[in-house]
Amino acid sequence: EEEEEEEGGDAAAEEADDAPAPDEGEDVEAAGGEEAPAADAAETDDAEAAEDAEDAEDPAAAPEAEEEEEAPKPRTSKPRTPAAAAKRERPEVVMTVGEPLAFRVSMFCIDAAYESQSADFLESAFTAFPDKDFCILTLPPASPELPLAKLAMTRVAALDADTADALHVCHRAGTLPGFAVRRATAKDTAEVMELLEGLPDQEAMAEAFEEAVASASTGFSAAVVATCEGQVVGYATLTLDVDVEPLAACFSLGDNVELGAHRAKDGFARLDECVMNPIFGHKRRLVMLEALRLTKRTCVLYQLTPAPAPAAGSDDADGPQLPPPPPPEVVTSDFQLVAGRRSHTGYEAHFALFAFTARISAAPRVAVNARVVIVGATEAALAVVERLLTVPGCAFNSITVVAPGGFSVGGPASVYNRASLAKLALESGGGAAGGVAVVEAHVVGLDREQRCVYLSDDTALPYEMLVLAAGHQDQTRVRLGAADELPVERLADLAANLTPEEAGELTGVIVYGDTLEALGGVRQLLNKGVKPTAIRVVHPPPTGAPGTGLMALAVSATGQIGGSRAWQMIAVEGQPKPVTGLRLVGAETCDAGVRAYFDGPGAAAAAEAGGAGATTEGGVVAMEADFVVACDEPGVDPALFACLNDAGIVYDGHVVIDASFRTNDPHVYATGAIAKFSRQYGRGHLPLQYHNNREVGFKLADSLIGEVCGAAPALAPPALTQPRAESTILPGKFQFLYIAAPAAFVTPSFAHPAGGRSLVTKDDAFCRLDVDADGTVVAFYYCGDQKVDAASIGGIIGLPVSYLEVDALYKKRQVPDLLAFLQAPTLSAVFHEKFAQRHRSMMALLGAGAPAAGAAHHHLLGPASAKGVVQLMVMDFVKMHAHDLPAYHAVGL
Repeated sequence: EEEEEEEGGDAAAEEADDAPAPDEGEDVEAAGGEEAPAADAAETDDAEAAEDAEDAEDPAAAPEAEEEEEAPKPRTSKPRTPAAAAKRERPEVVMTVGEPLAFRVSMFCIDAAYESQSADFLESAFTAFPDKDFCILTLPPASPELPLAKLAMTRVAALDADTADALHVCHRAGTLPGFAVRRATAKDTAEVMELLEGLPDQEAMAEAFEEAVASASTGFSAAVVATCEGQVVGYATLTLDVDVEPLAACFSLGDNVELGAHRAKDGFARLDECVMNPIFGHKRRLVMLEALRLTKRTCVLYQLTPAPAPAAGSDDADGPQLPPPPPPEVVTSDFQLVAGRRSHTGYEAHFALFAFTARISAAPRVAVNARVVIVGATEAALAVVERLLTVPGCAFNSITVVAPGGFSVGGPASVYNRASLAKLALESGGGAAGGVAVVEAHVVGLDREQRCVYLSDDTALPYEMLVLAAGHQDQTRVRLGAADELPVERLADLAANLTPEEAGELTGVIVYGDTLEALGGVRQLLNKGVKPTAIRVVHPPPTGAPGTGLMALAVSATGQIGGSRAWQMIAVEGQPKPVTGLRLVGAETCDAGVRAYFDGPGAAAAAEAGGAGATTEGGVVAMEADFVVACDEPGVDPALFACLNDAGIVYDGHVVIDASFRTNDPHVYATGAIAKFSRQYGRGHLPLQYHNNREVGFKLADSLIGEVCGAAPALAPPALTQPRAESTILPGKFQFLYIAAPAAFVTPSFAHPAGGRSLVTKDDAFCRLDVDADGTVVAFYYCGDQKVDAASIGGIIGLPVSYLEVDALYKKRQVPDLLAFLQAPTLSAVFHEKFAQRHRSMMALLGAGAPAAGAAHHHLLGPASAKGVVQLMVMDFVKMHAHDLPAYHAVGL
């Protein structure tokens, strides 16, 4: 159809050369301003692909667009595609006209057994349209990617966020025979320069190519070129001398490649650059496979490093941080993003790592064009993103995260830190490499019928899958009905905006709350430069049983050490004594900044203590300060709740979800602190706020993956086995850490486990390990001046204490420091991130091969006892993870 041809002309715009202007009313096509034909153009990634196939507006639709300007509607969010993230210079677009240059595939049918031969249609198709240079294919977001698009076409990034369909393009020349890849020589430099024509960093890239060719004889680097009919149409440069050990310590590289096999062959290389003529974009994977063959390597890695922050005092210091150029298109389309892990070697990677092997290339990979919108900047939301980006077999091409204020990571018990964001390509540029857009706005509306989320910046985000992963935050401002100018702030907001100079000038800061955040908030303010004499802590009356709650646990832990050292942990010299039993009931602006009003059982004591401008009248205590820092019990954002309520999402204290994490709308999912499983599954399921955020994020992502892969919905909620950790840095710079099973967080208590026992040491630091009646470790407490990695030490929760072999030594009083004992190299296997899963698998095997099974038991386990099976499992685990457990191999295990 003519309309289809015009859409094709858009995709092929840059092919139109100078053409006569159209007569008035004539159908026209938009064409790019590059005069050079596409066969001489070049691209390095999706960004240039989008530039070369400029998706300009159809002039024929211009009058309608002008009419729409009179009645504006919510505009869609600004795209953070690789093209937007790169911010590379682009030539001015020149609008020219001419005959349509493309034909469009409107129907494609092929027997599944012959899908690999889909590209054979193209030669005959181009023969049928001898005057057309392009074949285009568009696919709706919910449609699976056709093999024709995957095998012989290049996907073009959309420049217009309103564009929902995925556009795939093939040029006539892309079907020419004679495509080959060979080692590069110095004679190829001139053609490479022509290939790079028009790129702003052309000279630097050409120089890097020359250096790779020159040093190829040393074995340090290599360069290959792709040719068609003797002309260079692409190239790749690689570094061959790669130290993979630090990478394996910071990334779960063993999950994607067989480290032992590749090491034995010295098989790793690092991709430095890959540039292809966009006409031959669909040949990028072949170029990588040939590069492996020519360099005798088996695995290619690519490191995507965030752009460095501008230097202090520079002209760009106050401006937005520009993201780095996106990686080569072959990385985003054919490489696998490797999941990050917390390094325990002292080296931390602040970059994303991608891997390519022949096996990764050959493995089936479903391209998911469905638009996934994730609401929340929590660890649960990050876990969903991590799982979707790193799962083998699926490539999610459109993920948007609505994160008001950006991601806040890096707490004492946080699973994610700044390095984690870099490993997901989220550190800068909005995750351009992974196809992730980050929008810093609030949700103000939800249209389930149109499947659209409306944001506070007057933008709209359409979706096929919506994930609610917002966390709980302090809602004191909402409870007080505070005006914008009232200085009652959340801790994170004040800490992010308070400069050291401003902090030093403050004379009064009231920290209000009965939470761990209130204790840790004092330390954060001190680190900012606030004077100890200016900080006053006010605790509200307890709402639970005496001695329960995380703050009560922290105070109890400090009391175990005794003496002045306990007081040094929870306060600093010069800081006023905390006031307890006061409830914040109102606030107003005053000359000092804010006058806060309190009542409650602590009013009399506060009046006697005075200070901080405290006055009492009618049982109400008034205190003046520069700021009130609100750290009260967190709750759901009322604005988000109103949106969900107006949209008809079922809410019962939490968003109600089914076993697949779906709400009453099958296109809307929820996880994290905001969600809980439906009562139809029984009352034994805790709200997800008590569970491990990363685990519940992964489980939701698995439901999304199952949905796009056609799996049946789950019939029962998944088993959630990971422990939860809470931690803070106390005012005296001591860390408090509590790790336990989810049920323990419903009513945190310092009581010893019923029927069990506690192992305790408390000389210079307090450390306690709780063991239940079955001999299973159920909780870990620590309070001291050593920084403890919660993710690592939490690996013991849920495992038998017998793995530690600590009981006999503890009874003999040969364990003076429990933390030091647990951190010994001899126990490193038990605390490995994958040991708990191996233990559960082994227990399932033992259950399946119980002695009552007779011959079946002997067949499964042999004559060995259960203890022998455990020993064999541990030995096998050590061998499998030898690169992580060198201490065992040092003694010949």
